[in-house]
This record gives sequence, structure tokens and C-alpha cells, in this order.
Amino acid sequence: LFFSNVRAVLPTISPTTKASLRTGLYADGHWAVPFFDLERGRRDETCKVKSDVPSLHSILAAHGFWTVDFDFCTVVMMRGQSSPLFRAHEAYNYKEVGKGFEAGSQSFDAVLRWVREELPARLKDYGKVVLSFELASPDNTSGVNGSCDPAYRFAITFVDTCMGLIIEELERQGLWGETFFSWSVDHGIVDVRHPAFVSELEGALKRRGIPFLRIEPFLRFALVYLPSEALKEEAAEALREVEWVSEAGPVERYRMRRPKGGEVVVFLKEGYNFGIKSELPRPVGAHGGCTEVERHTAFLFHCPGLVGPGRVDQVVEQVSFLPTFLNLLGLSPPGGTS
Repeated sequence: LFFSNVRAVLPTISPTTKASLRTGLYADGHWAVPFFDLERGRRDETCKVKSDVPSLHSILAAHGFWTVDFDFCTVVMMRGQSSPLFRAHEAYNYKEVGKGFEAGSQSFDAVLRWVREELPARLKDYGKVVLSFELASPDNTSGVNGSCDPAYRFAITFVDTCMGLIIEELERQGLWGETFFSWSVDHGIVDVRHPAFVSELEGALKRRGIPFLRIEPFLRFALVYLPSEALKEEAAEALREVEWVSEAGPVERYRMRRPKGGEVVVFLKEGYNFGIKSELPRPVGAHGGCTEVERHTAFLFHCPGLVGPGRVDQVVEQVSFLPTFLNLLGLSPPGGTS
């Protein structure tokens, strides 16, 4: 069952969107958003989910599932190449929840090896197993080559191949017909080549005589810290006058409110990025903004005996992934809409 028109939460960065997929909450509910700590005078990009928020693995573990999570298994193109040659590296934060086992691994091969060597034993001992992993090949590749480069399409093909290897192994073990398989995407990619400068945002506020404490940029959005909540709407109006600003408004309007997270958020137009110091000779991929391309994602569920094949084109929210996932398993979600 394919959901073709899923709208990602904001900001469209992986820590935030992945947290929303796993918790069923917007950023203001799980707090996995980078921010600037004014008290300590430093950026905090840990993007930790609130400790009291239940997530996919904790919910399933509580229902007797043995859960295994390869949190970040990335496969990137070798720098400068536009050919289907990949270098797998850095699969870390591998955890088997239940015994607290943690071990490092080096590539997607570790995931496939686990399915071949460990899954049969886990099924024998526990009966119900959940394996999750992330493949970040397209994201990382676009950041070097851009989304229009053949390398980006090769990266997507490689991810498809990895998924196919998992399915083939499950079929070999005779498990595919008893497997609930889900797939999701955290965010889209836009190409950027034009620089955006915080100094221009500061100038827009100064021209209106609006005081501010700090403007902190993150990829394709920025957080604005004000001395008073009463200044939010006036500041947002002033910031929208900057040529390359797509949207600006109070953080709560975009479900991004969190402690120390600023009062106003600024999103950039397509083609612009804060991390660029000058015009680029060729575009590279980026994300973090609120454009339709960055927010357009998808879900897929393979549930033998539960739902038939089909396609849903109506707009659904990314936060619906967790309640839908649990609903299909016959479990009650902690909240949200399936």
C-alpha cells in the first residue's frame, strides 16, 4: 500500500523528521531540533528526543518484540565520481533493545549479515522481531553532486538494490510472507547555489528598529531570538521583505516551538542556503526549508493478510507513520491519526 503524497514536518532535516516518524509527533512534541543556547553561548545540534516521549522501538519492545536498530547506515559516492561506484561506511548506533547490546559496524553488509546470521535465532527465541535501518546514500550524494547529477540517481538505485537484497534474503528463509515491511522517507532535496547571509536578516530588523538577541542559521532555515514575545509578528513581517526569504513566522505556527528554540523561524527560497559563502559554480543538494519539494515524501506498507496493494494520493502528514504502523500491527498508538 503506497502513500504517494506525504508531507514532512518542519524543519526538513533528518534528525527532526526521523524523530517525527518514530514518535508520531511534530518537533514541538519531541524537541529534536537544533538551537542556540543563549545562556551557554553555543549551538546545540544534538537534536535529542525528549526522554519521556515513547517511540517506535520502546513501544514495540513493551509489546514483546525484539527490536534491532541500525540507526545510521550510510552509503556515499566516492567524492568527485559520477559513476555507480560506492564506498560503504559508518553504520553506527547498532542496538538490540532488550539486552542493551551495542556494536559498531562498517556498512550495509552488517545489516544483511544480521538478517542472515542472527534473525533465525531471534525469531526462535522471541517470535516477534523488528529490524530497522536507514540508508542515507541519496542524501549524502546530493550534497556533493546535486540532485540532477547522475550520481544522485545511481545512489537511489543503490538503495533500491539494498532493499531488494533484504527482501531476497527473507524470501530465501521463507519469511517474506510473514513479514510486515514498511518504508519511509525523511525529506526531499532541493538544489542550491546562492548564498544567504544572516547580516541581511539583521539589516531588515534594524531598519524597522526591531531589537533582537541573535539570528542563528541552520542549513535552509534560521531561528530568530527576540527580547520579547510581543515582537514576533512584527519581526516576521520585516524578515519576509528580504528577497531570498520564502516564509517567516512565529515558531509555533510551524510546530517548532521548544525551550531555547527562538521566537521566529525563517525559511529560504529554493536555490539558497546559509552554508554557502559565495555563488557556487554548480548546484548541490540541500534541505531544511519549507518548499513543496523538501516536504514531499512517501510511505509504503507491505502487510500480508492485512491490507491489499493500492495507492493513496491524498495528502497525509508524516506524523501519521507511527500510528498507522502500530494500527496495522493491531496495537494502540499513544496518539496521532492512523
